[in-house]
Amino acid sequence: MSGFPPPALEDALAGGELADAVTGGRAVSGASRTPGLDDEVVPFEQRLAALRTA
Repeated sequence: MSGFPPPALEDALAGGELADAVTGGRAVSGASRTPGLDDEVVPFEQRLAALRTA
């Protein structure tokens, strides 16, 4: 499928405009946040276990 993504979308992705639109311009960490495990980078299995026991 040629011409996908459209150039305007590709430009928005490259410039971060789409991320700003989705997050309202807030900085978003790549790490998921789980109550009780706030500022730690936590392995997926540990986050899942915390959610199951919450």
